[in-house]
Amino acid sequence: MGARKATLTSMKKILVPLMIVSVLATARAQVVVSMPFTLTATALVQNDDATNNGVTTTVFPPVKKSMTVATLLPLLAQGEFTAGNYPTNKFPTGAKLALAFYPTNFDHSYFKVTDSAGNLLVAISDIMQVQVSGNKLVASGKTVNATGLISGANDDALVTILYDDTGKPGGSMRFEFEGLLQAVGNDVVLSAAGHTYKESWTLKIISANGEGDYNGSDFVLYGSAMAAGSGNFVY
Repeated sequence: MGARKATLTSMKKILVPLMIVSVLATARAQVVVSMPFTLTATALVQNDDATNNGVTTTVFPPVKKSMTVATLLPLLAQGEFTAGNYPTNKFPTGAKLALAFYPTNFDHSYFKVTDSAGNLLVAISDIMQVQVSGNKLVASGKTVNATGLISGANDDALVTILYDDTGKPGGSMRFEFEGLLQAVGNDVVLSAAGHTYKESWTLKIISANGEGDYNGSDFVLYGSAMAAGSGNFVY
């Protein structure tokens, strides 16, 4: 059975917008935490080689290929260049795939590419997205009622990474990759007088699997992903 031939739009599921950190008080302001994103996955690609001796047809085993951020960055650069969103078809040395994470509304989160210092090179939501794909959220942790500051926030939900560059000239790959998101967050007050605090998050997508196609060859995918970062804010 081959991978579904679908556009990024049609691959999207009917999503229920979940407030990923359900323990947060309504007094809490919306923040965004930028964090480097890593992908560790293996693709089993359909092998088109076969033999037929007149009695038996043998299709060779699938080709196993690693899929990481290093795999995606050249494709993203080419896609954003042909779309007119980036001036060249190569990112500079040290470029990183990053997630702009919205703790109080995960579906606002988006992928971007930054330079080695974390400065934005280009947003890539037209090619790569991450969205809540389940209907349930399991949450725990503490919040200060007056400020919304959190301690030991733990949130578990199903999420899906969607990638599709086939709408760009020369585009070659699309896939969906769903797993269990485990998000852990904490706040630390930096200045009570100045109402400043540091918010830190670690996100893990575990037990993930999916499917897609590359240059017309179907593949299935399994692995994990991770992002971690922090930012300073005012409450």
